[in-house]
Amino acid sequence: PVRRDLLWFFTSVRYQQGDTQAQDVKYPEDNKAKTFSGRLTWQPQAKNKFTFYFEDTKKTKGHESSGPFIAEEAANMRRGQHQYHVAQSKWTSTVSPRLMIDAGWSLSDITWNVDYRPGVEKQRGTPEWFSTASHQDRSNGALWVAGAPPTLTLGVRQVIASSATYVTGSHSFKTGLQWSYGARRN
Repeated sequence: PVRRDLLWFFTSVRYQQGDTQAQDVKYPEDNKAKTFSGRLTWQPQAKNKFTFYFEDTKKTKGHESSGPFIAEEAANMRRGQHQYHVAQSKWTSTVSPRLMIDAGWSLSDITWNVDYRPGVEKQRGTPEWFSTASHQDRSNGALWVAGAPPTLTLGVRQVIASSATYVTGSHSFKTGLQWSYGARRN
């Protein structure tokens, strides 16, 4: 705690690396993620508490798709570090010994792009571009020369929520509202 019974915090740092490799695949997926998170709680009075949380993840993915029939040059990748963010805030109040209310807000921003492997992308409309189009054998799913065209995925979502809880001693009643908005687009 920063100040006992008034202000306290929690932080965490995590590094994850996943070099999983499927059977009969000659290259690993090579995923890496660095995450920092922090929470701050402030309780100005005994009946009111505010909580704030933030998480930032930087992720790279060397091979977006892998499989025994996907050539390495056709396994797209998430180039560079993509930042994923989560932010939340919440207010909780014990109005009386029987009634508690809370309200909060949350944001999730998970955006990433999938690109060709280095050296695969060619200038659109040129003979090289036509010669490096993705080749797929529909009978066994084999993919070579190039993966799917690059994509950008935008996943930003926000949530506003509130609830009230009433306790009688032998029974409790809880009601609330939640509104979620945002879009996930490619």
